[in-house]
Amino acid sequence: MPDQFSPEFKPEVRPQDVEILRREVEKHREAPEAKGFTEQQLLKKAIVSITPISGGSQSSALPGVLPDYAQSASPEVKLEIEALVEAAFTKGVIEAANEASKSSAFVLDAFHDALTDKLYPELQKRGILK
Repeated sequence: MPDQFSPEFKPEVRPQDVEILRREVEKHREAPEAKGFTEQQLLKKAIVSITPISGGSQSSALPGVLPDYAQSASPEVKLEIEALVEAAFTKGVIEAANEASKSSAFVLDAFHDALTDKLYPELQKRGILK
């Protein structure tokens, strides 16, 4: 596995993941507590909701892969987040979310944020989000 995304990395969202996320976004969109949420916030809620909860404890990244707050993390943590995001596009969002749930709370949150940033434009393009 590469230690960072190559500039040629073009994430492709698996159709089955798109459908799962579409259903989750719709579920969250209809929830009363989601009133006023942006589409990107709804997507993050959907990604968080498909990530199982576990008993986990609380290289130089390419710009745009990691959330800003993760830029100062250790190289090992950056690599872990990048690998999880890459896994979402190669193995599927569900499998990557399962892997992420075994990580620290910081890695898990950064994974959710990074994946949201990567998936949002693709789901907009497909007409799933506005």
